[in-house]
Amino acid sequence: PGTGTMTNSVSLITARAHYGYARWTPLSGLNLEMGLARERQQNKSGLDQRLTSPKWGLRWELIPGGTLRLVSVRSVNRFQASGATLEPAQVAGFNQFYDDKFSRRMVQRGVAWDQRLVNGVSWGAETSRREIGDPSNSAAPSYTWWHQRQTRAYANWAMPSELMTKFLSGWEGALSLSYDH
Repeated sequence: PGTGTMTNSVSLITARAHYGYARWTPLSGLNLEMGLARERQQNKSGLDQRLTSPKWGLRWELIPGGTLRLVSVRSVNRFQASGATLEPAQVAGFNQFYDDKFSRRMVQRGVAWDQRLVNGVSWGAETSRREIGDPSNSAAPSYTWWHQRQTRAYANWAMPSELMTKFLSGWEGALSLSYDH
């Protein structure tokens, strides 16, 4: 659980957030992540919005080394000193905070598969859809909504230390390839 209040006296933005998260493991290899945030934002232009943001994620190792991830997250981009928050930045490995403008609302749903192989090799793919809304600057904001799809595929290799020490004593290495769309 956490709470935060930040006031920016230059632009007269007030943002408050109260949140709590829990993780539950009902079965071996199955993890449920649940969260709830209550947020309120105000600015000098008259914007005053309140939002309850449920968040849930699932990580399920269906086969040895193979994990299914699902997420559904609602959030609002809030003013944060130096962009920092104690609230978890990810739910089930999906980002829930983006470099969006202040007060933009977002609903994200996604699915992913991660697979660990032998000798430090892993690969995975994920896709998600963000529904994004910009508020009008009024006391009772209305929202202009659009959506954005994100797709990512990756492959990683954590090089064995024996291989690295042949070339560079005391070093560790990794190779990562990714495709983002």
